[in-house]
Amino acid sequence: MGSTLRQTIRSLRAEVLSPRHVPLFEAARERNDAFEPHHTIASVLGTLADERREAYPHREALTRALIAEQQSAPSSFWAATLLLAYYPMLSRLRHRIYGDTLPDPDLDQIVITTFLTVVAEFPLDEKRDRTAMRLKQRTQRGVFRILREDQRHQELVRFTDLERIEVADELGWPGVRDKPRSGPRNPKDAADAVSLLLEHAGDMLDGECFDLVTATL
Repeated sequence: MGSTLRQTIRSLRAEVLSPRHVPLFEAARERNDAFEPHHTIASVLGTLADERREAYPHREALTRALIAEQQSAPSSFWAATLLLAYYPMLSRLRHRIYGDTLPDPDLDQIVITTFLTVVAEFPLDEKRDRTAMRLKQRTQRGVFRILREDQRHQELVRFTDLERIEVADELGWPGVRDKPRSGPRNPKDAADAVSLLLEHAGDMLDGECFDLVTATL
């Protein structure tokens, strides 16, 4: 787990427990029966941290209530509460990922933003059970998709750079033909070769060098 994620969670806890959010939570208690037994948000977080089997229905109801509040009226308070509640899951996911080209703070941010995106888009009306499991699965898929896309992008960049280097090397060190070519080359093939040369090395060739190279095609 990166230090950014640890620092974020630490600051979120102070934010969520701040007295200035009490009116917001009290209003939610009147709207949602899942909150009614809890007089403080700390009580909600305590129930969500209870991993006993008998506590599952309460965890499920509270998770759905938090998602509903965040979707109906997005707030830093509800977002922070969900991040705190699912911090153990997010921490485990963060331990599983790494990136050769992405620094740790970026990886931390990917985990956080992906989770909050999943919360914002979660179909409460369609998926009515196993909400915590679905949040976990969707967040994992989202994070790994982002990392795969970044990896493909970096591989494409490396491949393109290598291709340019190889073209430059070939132009700087022309090979010697062992045998003369028998018969003229197909004009279309020659045109394609010139087009490829212009695309990859046009900027590197002056007029005389270009004429010399194309004369060998």
